[in-house]
Amino acid sequence: MDTKPAASLLVFLSALITIASCDNCVVGERKLNLRKGIDKLNKLVNKYLCDDADINVDLCTHATLLHFFRFVGNDSDLQIQENRFENFQPLVKVFKSKCKPVILAVGLDPDGLSAARFSAIASKEESRNVFVNLVIQVIENFNLDGLLLNWQYPVFWENNLIGKRSPYDGVNYVQLAENLSKKLKAKNKILQGFSTNDAAFYMYFDFKKLDRFIDYWLLPAYHFEGPWSVMTAISSSYLRADLMLLNHLKILPPEKILLGIPTHYLPVVVDSTVKKIRLSSRLKASFTPNQQLSTFRQLCEQAAKGGLTVVHNESSTVNSYAFLKNDFVSFESSISAVNKVAHTC
Repeated sequence: MDTKPAASLLVFLSALITIASCDNCVVGERKLNLRKGIDKLNKLVNKYLCDDADINVDLCTHATLLHFFRFVGNDSDLQIQENRFENFQPLVKVFKSKCKPVILAVGLDPDGLSAARFSAIASKEESRNVFVNLVIQVIENFNLDGLLLNWQYPVFWENNLIGKRSPYDGVNYVQLAENLSKKLKAKNKILQGFSTNDAAFYMYFDFKKLDRFIDYWLLPAYHFEGPWSVMTAISSSYLRADLMLLNHLKILPPEKILLGIPTHYLPVVVDSTVKKIRLSSRLKASFTPNQQLSTFRQLCEQAAKGGLTVVHNESSTVNSYAFLKNDFVSFESSISAVNKVAHTC
């Protein structure tokens, strides 16, 4: 990949692994028992990722584990979800065997780490220290490589609108990042930050101060915002890749930007026009002054030289996206995704 300043955006494709935290989820008119679904998924993971090793892990840069923490009791009482890490130990083993870092994400979790709770944890030195020590303990116990500090909205949200917040959230968050950075760097571990093009981040994040402690920034560039987003396309304005990247490149060094491709929520309908999504002329001028680069797919392909991301979402469905033979492919169900990816990667 060209690392010259004129085209120095560094893009990482990751395997993003999540597990639903509710006992039952509705898919259409059916209720699925997620425990049974997860057991079935484990067998698929073991078969296609571990036993046969058909998925090319070399196309990924790292694996990120979401929704593995459970918050109980007070704001500092943190426990790993029962059996969640063990369910994916074979997958983690595959990535570790390829020297691919495995990152634990904390935040954006239905089990209790809301914006309000994150605010409470960051607000006091005592709760920050307890939180940091617990996170470090989990990372060490399971031989992980770092932490994604995923405070997606550093404010109190009410019906998707900015509600009341602490005026000290930004200051406290910097302090929390500093505490984590010191502990992680002492153990040669990675600290990732999270941001999008949402106005809340520019309003409440002190990027200049935070960047001193953050090793990489994860930007979700291709994302399904919710059940209303049923097409495979960049769904909401604040997550549009071109605007988000341009805004962050004004305040963050390009070599620290990770371009993530996660999906969430309900199964989606494949949109045949996805390959025709055009990047703005400003973005093309910023990254590829001497190349023709017209689609988001081509941007990722050029920057990452191929990649794969797999997400297990709330409906116990796998949405898989892979760059294969210069094409962008989407598979909509668990079985078809694992089988097709296994036979095409």
